[in-house]
Amino acid sequence: MDTTKDKKMGYELSKIANTDCETLSIWSFYKVMETQDLTYLLKDKHAENVPDLNETWDNIIEEYQELTNSANDMILWRLRLEIGKLSLRLQRVTIGCKIYFHSEVSKEVEKEIIDNLKSDNVLLKGRTVEELDRINRQIQSMKTKISLKELELKQLTPSNDETQDIYEQIYLIGKITDAKYKLDPKETSVKEFVILSKHATKESNGKR
Repeated sequence: MDTTKDKKMGYELSKIANTDCETLSIWSFYKVMETQDLTYLLKDKHAENVPDLNETWDNIIEEYQELTNSANDMILWRLRLEIGKLSLRLQRVTIGCKIYFHSEVSKEVEKEIIDNLKSDNVLLKGRTVEELDRINRQIQSMKTKISLKELELKQLTPSNDETQDIYEQIYLIGKITDAKYKLDPKETSVKEFVILSKHATKESNGKR
């Protein structure tokens, strides 16, 4: 294993992306969770020639779990993330197939649609009624998978769990800890947010 090369790659990546909980803002963290858009990890969201960020995101999730000491929370986060990804895939496939089967498009656009659907593991074999039925069954299968994941999430989510808006959480943390400055989600790192959350929980419990 070439550790020198790995360190160099890590250094190069850290110049264009936030690669850990100390540099990533809690706002960007929540944005990735909500949208599955890993470009929120970038320091410049419109940067070009960006490498694959999936491993970076996995490392951040692991670090977050270590900081919070909450495996159950991460199970819920990952389920929400998976449901989001599946929902986005379903949306792409549904729109692509609708255009392919029901609209007149140029050869270039048709090829683009076919390629995009192929990347989502949907292989088109012509515009026949049988093929449309097959694709509809595949889409229904996707919907069923999402429904099962949503049911799993509901069963694992505590009855008193209420996911708050990040701005609301930041406001409450500042109020509980008597922060002398206004906390900004875009300027508060994930690590700082976790530390403040723990402090706020202790303060809140101490006032009861």
